[in-house]
Amino acid sequence: MRSKKILTALILLVLYFSTGQITFAQKNAPPENWRSFILNLYFDGVNLYADPGFPNPIDITITSPQSIKPGEFKIEIYSPKNAILFTAIYQPDFGSNILYVPYYLNAAKIKITNSLNEINSINTQGLAVCNENNICELGEENLCSIDCKSADNPAYPLTPAGKISEFQKPQPLESPATTPTPEFAKNQFRGYLIFLGVGVGFLLILFGVLYWYNKRKVN
Repeated sequence: MRSKKILTALILLVLYFSTGQITFAQKNAPPENWRSFILNLYFDGVNLYADPGFPNPIDITITSPQSIKPGEFKIEIYSPKNAILFTAIYQPDFGSNILYVPYYLNAAKIKITNSLNEINSINTQGLAVCNENNICELGEENLCSIDCKSADNPAYPLTPAGKISEFQKPQPLESPATTPTPEFAKNQFRGYLIFLGVGVGFLLILFGVLYWYNKRKVN
């Protein structure tokens, strides 16, 4: 009975990690597949700022940007050289809001300004790939055209997946595009098979150990 309980627990553990492999892969997609910043914002009726209910109010996703409802707040994305990369006028709902805006490889900060010119700023340097310091650093060689001569990215400062056409025709709020690129889907499936193979191998070893244990117990 005890061996059956152990076996059941280990099977559930393998299934849990096999499912988690896909989620992990989506959260760790390569930079060339990134398309949007996810902003978790809170509107208290007067000000719009990073939602305190989220430890990390900003993240990156392969989902395309969504259409933005016009309103009283201006959202701007700035480069390290203080150039404006993106501007939108936005009207949040009261309380928590989730907003998808274009991801830029060189995004340094996002400014949120209301009609009274009161500014809330979110630092995005930790999520940027390119710092535009004219030095080709590790991780910049394929995407950062300003810093690296080797970079072949005609979409810069966007990612190859974040083509201009996608931002000119953003996805509607009610039906965001969540389909990964073919290459990402291939890598994700490969990772899933590898992880599943490890799980199956582990189960076979476990069966062998249990068989040996029961045979030894009988003898």
